[in-house]
Amino acid sequence: MECKRHPGAAATQTCRQCGAPLCESCFDPGTSSCRDGCEHTPPSSVGGHLIPGRNVWVKTLVSILAIIGAITVLLLALCAGILFTK
Repeated sequence: MECKRHPGAAATQTCRQCGAPLCESCFDPGTSSCRDGCEHTPPSSVGGHLIPGRNVWVKTLVSILAIIGAITVLLLALCAGILFTK
């Protein structure tokens, strides 16, 4: 994989904020992100400050709730079919 800022240079790290592949000269180990700032601000930022991991937890929670909702609807449909077909 190539660095997003230096074509031909091998990417050794990934930016924690924007997910871009970066070479050693573009990667800031202190922040685990782009050394000169990211070109892309992820949707999980509030007031310009990144909330690490928030986006992953929100997606996971929404997925779990969607699965629970789908199972509930299927069980209700099954119960209704049993109760009202006799």
